[in-house]
Amino acid sequence: RQMCIRDRSQTCGCCGYKNTDVKDLSVRKWKCPKCGAWHDRDVNAQQNIYKTGAKILQDEGIQIVGLHVTSKSAN
Repeated sequence: RQMCIRDRSQTCGCCGYKNTDVKDLSVRKWKCPKCGAWHDRDVNAQQNIYKTGAKILQDEGIQIVGLHVTSKSAN
């Protein structure tokens, strides 16, 4: 199974809102207009990719210890 990692730095890791206003790679930090969470672009992308990968593993029956993943946060 493949994982799409497109737009992960633009997707709020807290509420799942896709902020197309931060497409410009020079924007390194941004605030989600929906929930107000502040994000560092690289850290947010890493967390979103990790959550998506963990969700895929859980869907395959592999238990991930120490991470609660919901379908909303793994969009």
